[in-house]
Amino acid sequence: MEEASKQLVCQVGGVRLDVHIADLNTPIAEPDAEATCLSMEEKEKYASYLNPRRKSEFLKSRYIIKRLFFGQDCGDLKNYTLKYCKVNKFSAIFDCFGNIAAKVAFSHSVNYLVFIFYQTPKFLGVDIEVFKSRKSLSDIRDEVFSDEDKDKLAECKLSVEKFYQFWTEKEAVAKLTAIPLIQICKVSSETLHEEYNISNFLTHDYALSVAIDREQH
Repeated sequence: MEEASKQLVCQVGGVRLDVHIADLNTPIAEPDAEATCLSMEEKEKYASYLNPRRKSEFLKSRYIIKRLFFGQDCGDLKNYTLKYCKVNKFSAIFDCFGNIAAKVAFSHSVNYLVFIFYQTPKFLGVDIEVFKSRKSLSDIRDEVFSDEDKDKLAECKLSVEKFYQFWTEKEAVAKLTAIPLIQICKVSSETLHEEYNISNFLTHDYALSVAIDREQH
């Protein structure tokens, strides 16, 4: 499997970040990846998923992220656990002694995985969303978005690209701050850009946003 099929270099508030994007549809070439890649803690969580798609997503994301960080000659990946740390409020790769090997922000949507290894800033939020049918967007917009964002979306006739730009930057800020997403959704895109450093990327089939605090650099 290609660990990262694409890499973007971006500046977010003056901080240089390498943004890795991988295709989760690519099969894992290594046999028995579950045994060689997942830690005991990860295997327990992997076994708890009943949905085959979720199981595949969980395994492939751990395999790709660990492989890219440690390289091909990385020894036994099962000695490391990728998880969210509730105390520190960020995700990281931990060794078997609980030490942080790397902080990593990541997100996935359908067949895409995006992840960023970082030391500075202290916290970082990232989100990726694959474009979906326009049919359900108006309901989401009317239910959770601010009046300012509703007006902006009305001006562009509910552009799918603009909708997912707004959505991913709100998700990224929610992950950055640990503030509930429903609260962040009520804050306009313009205000979020005033309060946080946010970079947006749009392609033909997905939107991606990265957010950091203005005071972190």
